[in-house]
Amino acid sequence: SGGDAFLLVNNDQRLHVFDLQTGQPRFEGRDLGQVTDAGVFFSDGNHIATAVFSAELKVWDARSGEVTAEFQNADRSWNNIASHPKDPHVLAIAGGAHPDLENGFVALWDWEEDRMLTPEPIVAPGQVNHLAFSPDGNLIAATTANKHLSVWDAVKGRLLLQKRGY
Repeated sequence: SGGDAFLLVNNDQRLHVFDLQTGQPRFEGRDLGQVTDAGVFFSDGNHIATAVFSAELKVWDARSGEVTAEFQNADRSWNNIASHPKDPHVLAIAGGAHPDLENGFVALWDWEEDRMLTPEPIVAPGQVNHLAFSPDGNLIAATTANKHLSVWDAVKGRLLLQKRGY
């Protein structure tokens, strides 16, 4: 939620943002081109990010619904995103198979500068299903389809904890 709005991304391949007080659409039906796997408000509430499995990430203005940035990566597919709780320019992105491994990955992206903050993606032990920052933004946690929980240092990319069965 952006505080006064909520968003919906679903299989109709569109982004919908609704006013929380009235329930009326602020904007809706923004064409995403493909089925979208994830959508999130940024911590400042001014922007929205959407990710589609075809490796396309878009940043939208939360008021106007206009696209303000796009990022594509043919090597990987995105299916999860999380907004950094303190820096509204940083997203954690996660997705499917790393090109060289049978694993998923997590990476940090500064959307305003259009650059990856992690030199190499952090390898996750499977397809990433859920992704979140800690409240202070120093940790990233992910769960995978094969029931692994992993927690990394968000700055160094160092694995801090990994458990099976979650």
